[in-house]
Amino acid sequence: HIGMSDTTVYGLFAMRARAQPAALAIVEGDRRFTYGALLREVDRFSASLLGMGVVRGDRIAILSENRWEYLAVQLACARIGAIAACQNWRLARPELQHCIALVDPVLVLASARYLADAQAAATGRTLLAIETLGANNNERENGQATGQADDGLLIIYTSGTTGLPKAALIGQRAEIARMCVLRQDLGIAGTASYV
Repeated sequence: HIGMSDTTVYGLFAMRARAQPAALAIVEGDRRFTYGALLREVDRFSASLLGMGVVRGDRIAILSENRWEYLAVQLACARIGAIAACQNWRLARPELQHCIALVDPVLVLASARYLADAQAAATGRTLLAIETLGANNNERENGQATGQADDGLLIIYTSGTTGLPKAALIGQRAEIARMCVLRQDLGIAGTASYV
C-alpha cells in the first residue's frame, strides 16, 4: 500500500495506464496515443536514458516545442528520478547557454527545430535529437521505478528581470499538488469509465 505522500508522478500515470490502457491519453496532429501505448514509450525512454548512464538526480536539459516526446521524457525522468530542465526556445543563445550551464545536465535533448540552437548553447555536452531517443531501443524498462516523491522533477526558470534567469526546482510531490489544484480550479471532472 502506497500512501499519497509516497506517490510519484510516474506512479500516478502508470496506475492510470494500467487501469485504462485503451483510453486516449494524448493527441498530436494525426497521432493518437492511448495510455497503454504512451506507457510503453515512457518505459522505453526510461530504458534508453538508463542505458546512456542517466541516474537518479541527474539533470536532462530539454529544448523543444510541445510534442509527445517531450511529455514522454518528463514521465521517464519521473520514473527514474532524473530531473527535466525545461529550456525556453525563445531565449537568445547566450541566455540559453547560461540556463544550460546553470543546471549542468548530463544530457541535452533538442527537437530538430532547435537542434542548431542547442548545439551552439551546449558546447561540450552530450546532445541528442529528442526524436531519436529510444529509436535503437526496443526494450521496455522492466525494473522497479526508482523515482521518489521527494525527488526533483522539473527545473523551470525565472524571467531574469533582475539579471540572468535563475533555476527553480519543482519536486514530484509539488507537481502532484499543482496538478490537483489545477484540476480543481478548472473544474475538471473525471469522465472516464473503467472497463
